[in-house]
Amino acid sequence: MYLDDIKLYAGTDDRLRSLLRIIDMFSCDILTEFGLDKRRIQAIRKGHHEPRAGIGDLHIEAMTEKDVYQNLGILQGTHARVGDLKDALLSEFQRLVKLVLKSHLSG
Repeated sequence: MYLDDIKLYAGTDDRLRSLLRIIDMFSCDILTEFGLDKRRIQAIRKGHHEPRAGIGDLHIEAMTEKDVYQNLGILQGTHARVGDLKDALLSEFQRLVKLVLKSHLSG
C-alpha cells in the first residue's frame, strides 16, 4: 500500500525529525510506504514564507517560490495564485455541469 499527501507541522527541526521517525515506525507497522521522493519542507513564520535550506541529513529539500503543491485538485504554493485557482475551479465546474447535462436527468 502507498500513502500520499501527509502534512506535518513542527516548531523546530528537532520536532520535525521526531514526527518523521514516528511516521516511519507507523508505516512499517501497518506495512505502508509514503511517497518520500516528493517530500518538501516549507518554513512559515507569522503567515509569511521564510526562505531556508532543506534538512540535509533527512534529504528533504526546501520548497522554492516556484514550487506548487496540488492538494485535492487545488494548487498551493508559497504565494497565492488566485488567477490560476479561479481558472481551474471554473474549468472543473463547467466540466461537471456538462456531465450532468449529458446524463439526461428527468425532472
